[in-house]
Amino acid sequence: IEGQGVGWGSGAGHAGGGTSVDNEPIELWCGTEIIPGSVLRFGIREMWVLEKAVIFQKSQVGEVAVQRAHRNAKEDPGTYRELKVPSTACDHALQHCKDWDSFVRVVLEWCGEPDEVPCVDVIEVLDECGARAGRYEANSLEAQEAFNIRGILKEVRMGTTVRLRLSADPQLLAPILRRS
Repeated sequence: IEGQGVGWGSGAGHAGGGTSVDNEPIELWCGTEIIPGSVLRFGIREMWVLEKAVIFQKSQVGEVAVQRAHRNAKEDPGTYRELKVPSTACDHALQHCKDWDSFVRVVLEWCGEPDEVPCVDVIEVLDECGARAGRYEANSLEAQEAFNIRGILKEVRMGTTVRLRLSADPQLLAPILRRS
């Protein structure tokens, strides 16, 4: 509107109406950058200064979802199998595993995929809220045979989630298929 807004008031000030950022009129077709410290003016009576401050804390559920989205963006979610330990029977079966291979086979069985090749290079344990309680890697058959499964078992209980990352690495897959 002619005669209103930034630069139309006395002394090139702000006349009634209009919106400005740092005393510059906003661009209607492409917008105007607003950064912490910017002065926003709405008409002649309202002026705000943008400060960088958290007004509300993030919810824990939101944070878990963000972490999961970041993981999924980095890794193909189709290569993972997840088991939320549903019962004491499942927990009991997992707690009696003696090694990496038996643990993977029990998880796959409880996931309903007993025919899946037990070629897994990463095991993750998530707590009841979905936060990572532990991540364990064994990239060779020798590393899996030498792995102390007790480290994983102390994190596993009813309500936790066990995530297996299936591997298609031929150097790991071939020895596992020969052994099976």
